[in-house]
Amino acid sequence: MKRQSRNTPSTLSPSFHLHLGADSPLKKLLSEVNDSPTQVASGSKRSHNSIDSSDSESESDVEPIPIASVLDKLDGKRSALKFHQYKAALERDGIAYACSVGDFDREFYVKRIGMAEGAVGPFLRGVKRMLDTSRKAAKRAKHNNDGKENEGASA
Repeated sequence: MKRQSRNTPSTLSPSFHLHLGADSPLKKLLSEVNDSPTQVASGSKRSHNSIDSSDSESESDVEPIPIASVLDKLDGKRSALKFHQYKAALERDGIAYACSVGDFDREFYVKRIGMAEGAVGPFLRGVKRMLDTSRKAAKRAKHNNDGKENEGASA
């Protein structure tokens, strides 16, 4: 019995290439979607382009942001989307902190969490902004503390 190599057509996924005009509504939509993490499979974890890709900062440098705080802040900005209604569903699936949000694709939030399709994009972008702000603050604080330690050592 001959083994198939990994590169045989039967094991490769089909691919396609799509050309869109500069003013195409689909292109605008796709560019917005590309700002958020790409989908791998429904409800699956991603291996790259995650919301919380922390560059060089370690997770221990950043104080975890509870998902309830995220939902409160988002409700304050976009009250009509009623983000707080998703708290129990998010926590049920182990998403208790903002850093976990980027581990799942858009379809997960719609099908598993029950989030309205129109709420997913603002939710993901809001979480990303909050995480970025938190990381920048932690980096600033670390930089300020490093400077103070160096001043004390040279005095």
